[in-house]
Amino acid sequence: MNGDGPHRVHHLRSLSDPPTASRTEPEHRSPAHLLEAGDAAGDERNGAAPQGGAEGAISNTIFHLLRVHAGRAPTTAKTVLSPDLAVVTVRDCLTTAERTLADEGQGALAMEVRTALHDAIRAKATAAVEEITGRPVVAYLTDQDHESDLSIIAFVFAAPRAPWHAS
Repeated sequence: MNGDGPHRVHHLRSLSDPPTASRTEPEHRSPAHLLEAGDAAGDERNGAAPQGGAEGAISNTIFHLLRVHAGRAPTTAKTVLSPDLAVVTVRDCLTTAERTLADEGQGALAMEVRTALHDAIRAKATAAVEEITGRPVVAYLTDQDHESDLSIIAFVFAAPRAPWHAS
């Protein structure tokens, strides 16, 4: 290099170093504040009734995590809660880059990127769901379909402990 042209500086960090907070990530707040927040913002725009309670808090958590970490929020996030699991359906969630890949015949690659993103938010999402529901999560499962621009995130709860009975 002759010193006259632009210089690029690359900052490398070890994989063992914790990631630094990005400038776009808002300060961390406990997911408990989401219990009063209703459903993820997109559902009301699409005419769906807002969710409340734990379902709304989980939907808002996933909506927020995807907005912060993918750079784009889904249009809707809706949670169904049962005794065994919580399932979040996320619609219209692909980024422009993922949509471009899918449109150009690279749908499998776009879904690999989305899977990696879901893996990246696993710890935060699981911790939030555990805090909101008060139940330990034993499995975090995701899948997505680029043609329908739909993702499913499922949290499987630990089986409730059966009461101990002396015989």
